[in-house]
Amino acid sequence: MRSLSWNCRGVNSENSTTIPYISDLRSKFSKFGCTGSMGVDALNFNGGLFVAWFSTSMLVKVEECTKNFILCNISDGPYFYYLCFLYGAPKIEHREEVWEALNDKFSSRQGPLIMIGDFNQMEFADQKSGGSIYIPGEKKFTEWRIGNGLTELPSHGPAFMWCNNRRGGELIHEQLNQAYCNED
Repeated sequence: MRSLSWNCRGVNSENSTTIPYISDLRSKFSKFGCTGSMGVDALNFNGGLFVAWFSTSMLVKVEECTKNFILCNISDGPYFYYLCFLYGAPKIEHREEVWEALNDKFSSRQGPLIMIGDFNQMEFADQKSGGSIYIPGEKKFTEWRIGNGLTELPSHGPAFMWCNNRRGGELIHEQLNQAYCNED
């Protein structure tokens, strides 16, 4: 399976010339042979999720769609797995709510799980360049990830996908986009 995850930072900002609502994205992707899609519009210029698939041999069932994740059940011939697309809460005080909601979903499901998206959370110092070495929320996230048996998957592309848009000594880069899977 090949997957593409694209974090469109700034697309829904006030300065953006185009705000692609889900209905617009569905229309555009259907022109490319999209066989299905699901999405949630951004709220107050934050978040927004969209998933599209391009397969007639694969059965994709969206089990749940919230402002923070889209959980899909994938059947591909004899193979079956869960695929979760995530937008982690941008404010630290709300991140644990997202992890708990995902715990509720995972506890009742058995089988392979892949999670991909913008977790808005780092675990390790090498996922950051500039600023303080302190990583708020790192301990709770790591406990959640280990508790769910999730291992980081390798990715390709730039190491840091987020920056604070400042200059000089105030510039900070962070790696917030990740992919994880369980042992199944």
